[in-house]
Amino acid sequence: KCGKYKKYTTEVMQAAIRTVQTTGLTPLRVAKMYNVPSRTLYDKIVKLNITTSRRRRYRKVKDVSMPPRQQQK
Repeated sequence: KCGKYKKYTTEVMQAAIRTVQTTGLTPLRVAKMYNVPSRTLYDKIVKLNITTSRRRRYRKVKDVSMPPRQQQK
């Protein structure tokens, strides 16, 4: 991308990395808290081999039971 250059300091990025390490918050949430790019934060975390908590989403299972019987005439 061309355009805006980083608007955060090294200290802020390091604080964000420490927060991910110590609190177990997701990198996306921490990036929003510290106003740093989430992709950059994630890349730095991966480079440092820091494990992050993964948020799991469970899908609602549709009812797959048998259809109701038709009424007999």
